Amino acid sequence: MKSFDPRRVRRWLVWSLACLLVFVLCTVGPAWFNALVPEKARIQALIGLLWGMVGAYVAALLAAPLLTILAFRRVERQRRAGGPVSARAFGLLALGLSTLMGLALMEVGALLYRWHLVRLIPLPEPPVRRTLAQELPTTPGPPTQAPDEYVIVVLGESSATGEPFQGHTSVADILAWQLGRLVPGRRYVVDMKARAGIGLDLALSNLREIERRPDAVLLYSGHNEFQARFRWSRSVEHYRHAPILERWSLRQRFAAVSSTYFLLDRALERQRIAFAPPKEVTRSLVDVPTCSPAEYEEVVWYFERRLEQWLEYCHRFGAQPLAVSPAGNDTGWPPCRSVLDPETLPEDRTAFAKEFQAVRALETTKPAEAEARYRALIDAQPGFAESHFRLARLLEAREEYADAERHYVLARDLDGLPMRCPTSLLDVYRRVAAAHPELVFADGPKVLRRLSPNGLIGDNLILDGQHPSLRAYVALAQDLLDQVAERGLMGLPPGTKAPRIDTAECAEHFGIDAKTWGAAARRAASFYDRTATVRFDPSEARAKSNRLLEAAERLEAGIPPDEEGFPGLGVRPLKAPRKILNRR
Repeated sequence: MKSFDPRRVRRWLVWSLACLLVFVLCTVGPAWFNALVPEKARIQALIGLLWGMVGAYVAALLAAPLLTILAFRRVERQRRAGGPVSARAFGLLALGLSTLMGLALMEVGALLYRWHLVRLIPLPEPPVRRTLAQELPTTPGPPTQAPDEYVIVVLGESSATGEPFQGHTSVADILAWQLGRLVPGRRYVVDMKARAGIGLDLALSNLREIERRPDAVLLYSGHNEFQARFRWSRSVEHYRHAPILERWSLRQRFAAVSSTYFLLDRALERQRIAFAPPKEVTRSLVDVPTCSPAEYEEVVWYFERRLEQWLEYCHRFGAQPLAVSPAGNDTGWPPCRSVLDPETLPEDRTAFAKEFQAVRALETTKPAEAEARYRALIDAQPGFAESHFRLARLLEAREEYADAERHYVLARDLDGLPMRCPTSLLDVYRRVAAAHPELVFADGPKVLRRLSPNGLIGDNLILDGQHPSLRAYVALAQDLLDQVAERGLMGLPPGTKAPRIDTAECAEHFGIDAKTWGAAARRAASFYDRTATVRFDPSEARAKSNRLLEAAERLEAGIPPDEEGFPGLGVRPLKAPRKILNRR
């Protein structure tokens, strides 16, 4: 029996203390780490850690089989030689086999966790409603909810918060203001749990933060389902006839066969989403999509399942569901990425790009010829988003609004980097609303098309690429109010006549003054500036950003927003066009 070796005990003690320290840092560290370290440095540190884990995993994956084979051959040679097998050879063989077994177990665990991610995580139960009679000074739990208080919880993205008028008003605030007028003695309280830049999954997880049981839940989500999952610079294999370095993506193929690497790559993807695009242009006219068709369909499928789950939550706990589907700026924000058919040859892609640029040069001098040649390009490549957008601009100029709308919508839906809610998700809202009559649903694009004089949704109703103008927020709240009043919901008797919401009165009520208008214009300018280089041509976005910054200065100087001249600013009703052709 070996004698006691204190050095070995000290060595094991040091390793045990190190493991305990790592566990403590991982458990309680994030709180002080987040407080002391700037967000950008924090993200970079996490990315470095994840890359280190990827490197260690790949190294183990390559080294373990090689070590096992070499160690096994060494053991076999020593055994056949008739001599004793060395402890070193057995140790190397045991190390190789245990590493392989660990990798196999890790892969099985990662696969099970990957399946778990697809599963819908149950939503939390809301707090129990407590009355004044139940409230005691020492009683823990949520704050008191008075009998005459009606709580509207808001879930969703930045549009749900009222961006770019954040902190002043939103659809829910306008709705609560009007309901309070219709029901004297009842106070409608907005509990804002929406957050900027998140998708539906994270939006619903914010139900864990509510402190009072909701009487109604308003959901406004849909723009961020792709950009909250995939970073702006992400690209996937698309063209089959492409150079080998462009077509053969090692990371994507590795993620397809290894669940461990898939989870590490997904974690890296989520961390890099926070990084803004660079100031220089990195994209080309003929581009590739940011996600594969299978990933796109998964997003749509999951979105519908989560909507159904949210409605089941509202039904189970007696909360009135309300939903707004988001409308995007169709006419004022070009598609981010345009892609050709996957079978297109490299030389044909080059030729298409040259022809497109030649046609674009004709738009101002020979618009009729440009329109005809854009139609020819669309016939040859119907999935190229930029062609549809440029054609729609020409059709809008000729006041062919119905045809222009069709091509604007196609340009948005064919965008290889979806940053506006596509029709596939809008249709999910419509299907779910049709199947659940208890849902009060404002179809954002339809509501705003009715408000638009020419039926097109552009800068007049969306201040940047995603966020509505004050007129648009009022129109969405009006649509919800009309349905609630007609159906006698949220404390209103059936058949109540809903009042018309005046935009100027709304601005006055919520304190939207010269400073607020200026801040809204600056936030819209920041949106265009930050997203300018996600496409091949940033000139329009940068020009619009500069225009909004100039507007902000004039607004802050006291010029009324209706006199400033930017379409989305102001409170007066929009002017009707001279004519509307072929309107659907």
